[in-house]
Amino acid sequence: MRTRLATVVGGAGVALVLTACFAESGPEVTPSHSASAEATSPEPSPAPEETVPSTGTREAPLAIGESRRLSDESAWTVQLNASNPDGAAVVAAENEYLPGPVPGEAFLIGNFSVTVDADALAGQGIDLANEGAAAWAHVWFEYVAADGTSFDVTSGTMCFTNGALYNAGTLYADGTSTGDVCIAVPVDKLPGGLWRVANIQNDNVWISPE
Repeated sequence: MRTRLATVVGGAGVALVLTACFAESGPEVTPSHSASAEATSPEPSPAPEETVPSTGTREAPLAIGESRRLSDESAWTVQLNASNPDGAAVVAAENEYLPGPVPGEAFLIGNFSVTVDADALAGQGIDLANEGAAAWAHVWFEYVAADGTSFDVTSGTMCFTNGALYNAGTLYADGTSTGDVCIAVPVDKLPGGLWRVANIQNDNVWISPE
């Protein structure tokens, strides 16, 4: 009887010990991947590349002495050699019978070199050797003020110099015509303006007068 009781008591003690151990440890909890993963910052998106305008545009005009074709297909390359925003005295010295600018007006004179490419003209169906080409007949000039208003040789008081571009004659081979273009421009429209040169297809190049 004593032996049986001891066995029962011993067995109960073992059971209590096992139960206590199980209760203390409890089921093992495996942390989820989302809980254990370290937070990562998203990679910043690359900044968009800045678009650099082509040289000879209104945003990036040519400087005096620089030249460019009006377009890849154009036969004409243009360069501004000099620009005089106060050319009234030059016009008066060469043409004493021409009226001067009216009050508030200035004679803007640009000296340009215009070069023709015979092969490019041939691609347009023009035989330079036989038909010839005059710069003033294929290329037009205007002055565009900072506010977007424009002026050409038909604007305001007529002006010209003895070295006008239209006096340069007709070219019958690859070559360059150089001469003056005079435009009457209101004085308050001169600051910040640009020369604009274009052909009949409106291919164009912008040039700073400074």
